[in-house]
Amino acid sequence: MEPTVKDILFERLAPAVAKTELEKYVGDYDLTGTNVKVYIKGDKTLMVFIPGQTDYELVPAKKDEFDLKIAKGYSVKFEVEQNKVVSLTFVQPNGNFTAKKKP
Repeated sequence: MEPTVKDILFERLAPAVAKTELEKYVGDYDLTGTNVKVYIKGDKTLMVFIPGQTDYELVPAKKDEFDLKIAKGYSVKFEVEQNKVVSLTFVQPNGNFTAKKKP
């Protein structure tokens, strides 16, 4: 509105998620024969590791959904049934890829 003032950017802060809540996502997942590992780094950072790639930091976006911090447009959605995670889905521009949680 004011031509002499720079545009104001509003950045949405990710909702905080308690470590006890993050722990339900931790585990190994089977992605068509590839073992995907989800773990907690420190006290509050959820990470995902896919063999042959770097570890990805996950940033809370919505309930049971996280964005990859360094990859805009990429996210992970966890399927939760009766407060237990049964699978995760990588949401990417080139498709969705689901991995079942190993027992």
